[in-house]
Amino acid sequence: MCTLTPLGISIVFPCLILGVKKLTDEVNRPFGFQLFFAATITGAIFGGPIVDWVRHDYKYTTWHYTHHNDELDRDEDRVQEFSAWRTIAFIGFCLNIILLFLLCCYDQNVEKRYQETDVDWDEIEKLTFCQIFKDLCGD
Repeated sequence: MCTLTPLGISIVFPCLILGVKKLTDEVNRPFGFQLFFAATITGAIFGGPIVDWVRHDYKYTTWHYTHHNDELDRDEDRVQEFSAWRTIAFIGFCLNIILLFLLCCYDQNVEKRYQETDVDWDEIEKLTFCQIFKDLCGD
């Protein structure tokens, strides 16, 4: 929660911007960025109230299940209780699993129609990290 998640979150936004730039042509790029930022703003608008709703209405989430006790050879009813923070973290975990599944199903052939044909690969190989970072910030 304190190392990998913030690192992943900090990488997501620039990667999504580069993804929109890579998967759109010059004509459709503004529309792609409009959709991207509309989804980002919508998520920011609804994310806070959803978290507050879960924290207020579901302070403790309970899950009832049946466990078979082998020593007594009978079924026992059990209850597992989760705090609101664990429920929120679980919802985030489920959303990340869905995104990971979608990423695994991604078809790279989609990118072929957006590839630039007049790319100077020799010039790209000469770029340093600082030049790439400067271009990224400029974009």
